[in-house]
This record gives sequence, C-alpha cells and structure tokens, in this order.
Amino acid sequence: MRTVYRITPCGRDRFRELLHAQFAAEGDLRKTLYGPMLFLHLADLNLVAEALRTQIDRQNARLAEIRKLRRQWVAMLPTGSRHLMQHMAEQCRLDLRWLRAVLADVEAGRIRDTPDPARLAAKT
Repeated sequence: MRTVYRITPCGRDRFRELLHAQFAAEGDLRKTLYGPMLFLHLADLNLVAEALRTQIDRQNARLAEIRKLRRQWVAMLPTGSRHLMQHMAEQCRLDLRWLRAVLADVEAGRIRDTPDPARLAAKT
C-alpha cells in the first residue's frame, strides 16, 4: 500500500515562490538551476523567462570578463592556467547555449509535465 501526499494551496504557493527565487539565483548553474528544472512545469513561465534572460546576461558578462583577462594575461600565463581559462570560456558558451534553448521552449510554451505520472510512479 502506498501513501499519497498532497500539497495544500498555501504550500503550493510557497513552493512556487521558492521555485521562482531559485531560477533567479546567482551562482553556478549546476547548483542553482538543475534542481528547479525538474519542476519547470509548475512555474510561472513569464517569471522564468525573465529570470532566464537575466541568467543569459550574467553568462555573457562572465564570458566577456574571461576573454578580457585572457587577452591581458595570455603571454604571461603558464600552460595550465591558459587551459583552465579556455575551459571556463567553453563552459560559459555551453551554459549560454543551454539557457537559450530552455528560454526558447519557455517562450514557445513547450513546457509540460510527464505525460503519464502513474506510469512513472510505478517504475519506482
């Protein structure tokens, strides 16, 4: 026998408030967005789109800073540091592509829950 828990309307509102705050949070995207992405279908997509645009702006600023520092220091950096800066720039570009793809789905309304929650629950 399974116990099925339900969330109260007040709990649902609080959950969404915290979810939206997490989409807007600063920091490493793996830490700030990976969890909330699992609940994207429960969010207010207008708020998420706004937060994603801000995240994109932050990533663009990070990438610009990395490029600036690399140009300033490239002749003086040891090999390991050059490779690390290259990796950081590539990670920023990857994150930008990912954020733009998520934003495109959000703006197009292509966000959905699992099509068969009962089937998904039966697999656990």
